[in-house]
Amino acid sequence: MNPTARVFISYSHDSDTHRAFVHNLANDLRRDGLDCQIDQYVNGFPPEGWQRWMENQIEQADFVLIVCTPLYLQRYRGIDPDGGRGVNFEGVVISQTLYDHYYRNTKFIPVIPERGSLSDVPLPLKGFTTYKLPQDYTALYRLLTDQHATPAPEIGGMIYLPPETGSGLALNVNIAQQAVQVASYTNLPDAAVQTLVAQLEKQLTEEKRNNHNLRDLLERYRSDVAEWESKYRDALVQNAADLQKNPENPQLLAEQQALQAGELEQAAQIRERYYQNLKREKTAELAQEAYTAAERWENAFNMRKALALYQEAVVFRRDYPEAWRNIGSIARRMGNSTLALEAAQNLQKQLDPEKDLWWFVIALGDEADILLALGDNRKAFEKYQQCQLLLEQLVKAEPDNIDLQRDLSVSYNKVGDMHVKSGDNAAALKAYQESLATRKRLAELDSKHTGWQRDLSVSYERVGDMHVKSGDNAAALKVYQDGLAIDKRLVELDPKHTGWQRDLSVSHNKIGGVHEKTGDNAAALKAYQDGLAISKRLAELDPKHTQWQRDLSVSYNKVGDMHVKRGDNAAALKAYQDGLAIAKRLAELDPTVVQWQTDLVVSYVKLSQTLTGQQKGLLADALEILYRLKRENRLDHEKQQWIGTLEGMLQPVSSGRDEPSAEAAKS
Repeated sequence: MNPTARVFISYSHDSDTHRAFVHNLANDLRRDGLDCQIDQYVNGFPPEGWQRWMENQIEQADFVLIVCTPLYLQRYRGIDPDGGRGVNFEGVVISQTLYDHYYRNTKFIPVIPERGSLSDVPLPLKGFTTYKLPQDYTALYRLLTDQHATPAPEIGGMIYLPPETGSGLALNVNIAQQAVQVASYTNLPDAAVQTLVAQLEKQLTEEKRNNHNLRDLLERYRSDVAEWESKYRDALVQNAADLQKNPENPQLLAEQQALQAGELEQAAQIRERYYQNLKREKTAELAQEAYTAAERWENAFNMRKALALYQEAVVFRRDYPEAWRNIGSIARRMGNSTLALEAAQNLQKQLDPEKDLWWFVIALGDEADILLALGDNRKAFEKYQQCQLLLEQLVKAEPDNIDLQRDLSVSYNKVGDMHVKSGDNAAALKAYQESLATRKRLAELDSKHTGWQRDLSVSYERVGDMHVKSGDNAAALKVYQDGLAIDKRLVELDPKHTGWQRDLSVSHNKIGGVHEKTGDNAAALKAYQDGLAISKRLAELDPKHTQWQRDLSVSYNKVGDMHVKRGDNAAALKAYQDGLAIAKRLAELDPTVVQWQTDLVVSYVKLSQTLTGQQKGLLADALEILYRLKRENRLDHEKQQWIGTLEGMLQPVSSGRDEPSAEAAKS
């Protein structure tokens, strides 16, 4: 095993995206224990000059990864006179080194990006294995760290990693005769895959009865598959570590065989028996063993047994924060909010805030989230404020801890959200601005960190919302535009990222709203149309995605409003009719969703503005929906006020009342 291998990456600067791909690869290798070097880590230029630096890096490296692209191949061959000379020089050094060693190669490893081609590999390297990244990362890591896929068992001590197949196995779940691919590929044992497929099929089938948005479910289960695979591999690592301490233990050996075969239930049963034996023989370390057995059952999708074992773990060791948190997590997933709340509160009782402040803050935040879900806003607000104060102490003590910085920014936002619920917009603005300042600092630390960039965009949006509420439209427009600029950069980085596309659509609509308030109808229309164009693309991408369909309906209405204000009733009518058609489909899809019913009310009211001859019938249809929702006790207080507004709109003009606009009926 070679955990301290030195790695150098030779590549061409094809594009910013390609540079980012190489940068992320180098970061991953360094994170996983390898001394990886690339030119991007050099500040300015090396003292010895780039030519000597490249030669030294290749000479000193244990391995040189060669990222093969069409441009790299051209420069390697020296047939791109207008391009950079770095690859040309490195190619000479690489070719000469291979020549000197009679083309016996233990150093130079060709890799290609996900959409790369083997034809881009230089001729001297075509006889060696080429790794496609990121899917071949594990295989590459095995080579770099000298960890064979099938290690000789008599040596012992090596952590087992299961053999990998060439292309992996796709997971497909059948739901009511409909085949759905849940996860792209996995290299796990067949038995484990079949267990996972059966579990996902069962859960998806049950949840689909009450949730028409299948795509949302599949996105969540793709994440579950990745988490499950990680836990499965953690189980292998834990078993190997236990076997190092007790190499002759028959139960651990049997568990290893069950895990390697993918027999999850059998592995969980064996691990629980192992734990029960330890419980009878000794008391030391029982808490850890109960926790591990609970993890096995959780990995086997038996939440009831996992919960019972996590609860046993805290009996043996009351101050066991991971176990308390898992109790709360499983309890919430099972719908037992009372048990989840007790777990968060019990954890706080076991902790000394002076010694375990970070864990205390986590438990406090969990308690606040549960209280909020239970509707106790006052207590939730108090807990969020305590979290904020304690996180500020932690950040003051560790100002360079970026994880704490991000946790603090989230805490500011949660406090701001509670201020909004209570109607204190000034306090909410202050909290959101604190979050914004923190996220600006994080984004400046690493401008390529997309997660921090999106966090910053969200903070701009929240600050803008508060400026709108206070009537400061100029300030709102400025921060909305700052957020829009970030959203545009993220979308340019990955145009297929639907979440970022939707963020961009929302930003356009926010800016359109400010222009509308300031009377700049032309600018508002342009912004709303930009948002509409994105919403159309997303809705066409997945017609069954209900959130994207609703976004599109709302966008049509906003565009229609601007056409009305500009006097173009024909264009307004077309937009309102398009929005109404979508609202009708959603309302018919699931009549129990109140938001979709009230969206239909809004569409009827807006359409009545342009179809004056049908105004009475449209308003009557809208009122009928509101009357029904009120009878069923499903209409909140704010929307109950719509009834009076619409009844007033049905009164004759001679009544002396001004005909109200449809603003009161907006969602």
